[in-house]
Amino acid sequence: MYGFGGHENSSVAVSTSTNEDNLRLNIRDKGIGIPQDKSMEVFKPFSRLGIENSSIPGMGLGLAQAKALIESLGGRIGFNSSKTGTTFWIDIPCK
Repeated sequence: MYGFGGHENSSVAVSTSTNEDNLRLNIRDKGIGIPQDKSMEVFKPFSRLGIENSSIPGMGLGLAQAKALIESLGGRIGFNSSKTGTTFWIDIPCK
């Protein structure tokens, strides 16, 4: 079974917070992180960030589709990453 990030037996933590304007959803994995030089490619369709020839499945469409959907709802998506994992955040307007 593959978890978030495509690594076998990986785990993910989900948390939420709110302020008067937004609901924030945080999704964190403890994977290898996203290299800083690849950060501009994360939300581009078909971008696999250099793992195209690995055993990790996927076409590189999920984050591009998520970004389009979230922005169509008036929200925002972004991420913070290090060598010990990545946290994607989604802000959805509450009003």
